[in-house]
Amino acid sequence: MNAVDIKELSHVYTNSKVLHSLSFQVSQSEIFGILGPNGSGKSTLLKILATLLHPTYATHVLIFGEELRTAMQKTRQKMGVVFQKPSLDKKLSVFENLKFQGMIYGFSGNTLLNKIHKLLDAFDLKDRSDDLVEELSGGLQRRVEIAKALIHSPKLLLLDEPTTGLDPSIRKDLWKYLKLLKESDVTCLISTHIMEDADQCDELLILDQGHLLALNTPHNLKKSHEHNVLILQTSDADNIALFIRDKFDLKPTFIDSYLHIETKEAENVLTTVLEAFPNKLSMARISEYSLEDVFVRLTGHRWKT
Repeated sequence: MNAVDIKELSHVYTNSKVLHSLSFQVSQSEIFGILGPNGSGKSTLLKILATLLHPTYATHVLIFGEELRTAMQKTRQKMGVVFQKPSLDKKLSVFENLKFQGMIYGFSGNTLLNKIHKLLDAFDLKDRSDDLVEELSGGLQRRVEIAKALIHSPKLLLLDEPTTGLDPSIRKDLWKYLKLLKESDVTCLISTHIMEDADQCDELLILDQGHLLALNTPHNLKKSHEHNVLILQTSDADNIALFIRDKFDLKPTFIDSYLHIETKEAENVLTTVLEAFPNKLSMARISEYSLEDVFVRLTGHRWKT
């Protein structure tokens, strides 16, 4: 049984279609990423999974085999949600935030205390349990958010852009906790527009303008093309593109003022272009095929966050 099974899901806001017939599955105990620029439909998809929106159409939306539309309360018990905007009460302490969340789910007494202390230990928050949330750093607040979402021991954790606004070191710590959750058999479904986050997922869905463009492991997506990418910025792009086509039988693409050339001989192409067009390049870069290159190849335009 998959943690999530979606078939032909579409959603319309007024007259604007924001999700177009999405079909995919999320295996249990994996970190599943939804990668897309802002406005791609990621948050709408997570709101539907969190039962905050009803999809305009879907053949089915299953959470651990249960149809979301007919078993809403049952599926809610199986999931925790970390929203993009903070949901903590900043005037309460870390402990009080967790306690209040646990009471909402009907826990009390020693059962609730044990749950709270277990989460404080797991997220290295024990020494900060009496601190007011407003006194914590952004990274610590995000850890409290995740701990709060886990108070009822859900099997599925939905995270909407959880690392937005966090510096790299805090983002690294957050990923450490997500991987610990995976080891505890919690399925994590994370939306992001940050390439570094996407690269750490077990499985990755690329979403743009509501369309599913690709679904595979990050490794396989990048290895789908064995070439390197030569990126050139020049005032003579048309002539250089024509030269590369004739000389190397390659097909440069012109994307947002840059020439992109996919080739196994990037260094040779660059050297030849420099000799043929001295002082015509303002920038040249050779890179391995990246997730952003995958996105550019699929859509024909550069990544926009």
